[in-house]
Amino acid sequence: VTVNTTEFVSRKQAVQMVLYAPLMRRADGVVFGCDYQLGLWIERYRLTRVKCRYIHNGVDSDHFLAHISGPPSIDHRAVFGFGPEDFVVGTVGKLRPEKQQGDLIEAVARLRAKGLRVFALIVGGGEKGPALKKQAAVAGVTDYIRFPGEMSDVRPALAAMDVFVLSSLSETFSNAALEAMAMGRPVVLSDVGGAREMVWEGVNGHLYPASEVGHLVSILERLVAHPSTAWRMGEEAHRIAVEQFSFLRMVDEYDVLCGDM
Repeated sequence: VTVNTTEFVSRKQAVQMVLYAPLMRRADGVVFGCDYQLGLWIERYRLTRVKCRYIHNGVDSDHFLAHISGPPSIDHRAVFGFGPEDFVVGTVGKLRPEKQQGDLIEAVARLRAKGLRVFALIVGGGEKGPALKKQAAVAGVTDYIRFPGEMSDVRPALAAMDVFVLSSLSETFSNAALEAMAMGRPVVLSDVGGAREMVWEGVNGHLYPASEVGHLVSILERLVAHPSTAWRMGEEAHRIAVEQFSFLRMVDEYDVLCGDM
């Protein structure tokens, strides 16, 4: 059995676990997406620890490789209407309540109020799209936030960003964050799910308590003031993605698992 969800977002899903949990306890093995999730589910659903293990998601680092020794691509910035001097924070994901992209909009509003030239790129589609656009309008930052919708290839968007932000209330082990790391972007993640297994604090990014927008603003303000630090963190993010979270490494771990079983 493989498990990709950490916290359920609907009552129906939670009720279904009444049926699924006994089946999981009888399985030959259960694979989780991160160590945090493994520990949580073992305790919550009384799983046998010896049958459980975690395998982190892998990213095709060659596919997402970008120029990582300097600022983001000017050409890709221009596509979204950003200038070379703009500091762009961005995110990629479904526009759903648990993703909490509104925190990023609020952070941009606070940073703009401080006189900082900060813009946001929010990639994705979903039910919260209209509400997020309304929030940007009410906050007076519509001109500084781009909503390009869903993108089949997110690399141009990632290439336009200085920093990737994930403000989710619930995650297991974010593929979007791994892709940003592979593109050489520092990541700022809410401290949920397996984020601590992905982020080396101050090396390839930062963590902050979920929903604490003030903390997020402080982190971004420091990165805006020191762009060279952000670039160096991006280089470390790429290195960590290649060495620790490659797609081939993930496949190898599944091969070992199948051999053990």
